[in-house]
Amino acid sequence: MFSTFLEKFKIAFIYHSFHLITGINPLKLIVTAKGEAKDTQSNKAGIYILGPNPVNSKPHWLQITGTHAIWYNEEKEIWAIGLQKSLGSDKAWIYSSDNVASPQEATTWIYYNKKWITSDDILVDTFVEPGTYK
Repeated sequence: MFSTFLEKFKIAFIYHSFHLITGINPLKLIVTAKGEAKDTQSNKAGIYILGPNPVNSKPHWLQITGTHAIWYNEEKEIWAIGLQKSLGSDKAWIYSSDNVASPQEATTWIYYNKKWITSDDILVDTFVEPGTYK
């Protein structure tokens, strides 16, 4: 079990390093939430796939099994998670104002639950297919 964890960690580290060095964005991202963030934002969780064209000069990702997306809003300088129909806008349920090149680099996320809540219970990360890489 421990070696499996180390192997997954190594793969994730390689993917993060590859992105930081090359600037190439990952094909898939995964959004996870825990605690109160999970209770109120669970429909935003899941796997997102890289969209075909840039939005606001940056990549975007579309939720595979839902109606949400991840994109950059230039005006507010935020990474946003919201409905696909709001793609590119500042209308989002979750956002990060961390000054980073891609959403998986953000460490502070803010979500809406009757008020805006800053939380470390939301994670956007590179998605690695289980068992595919050795």
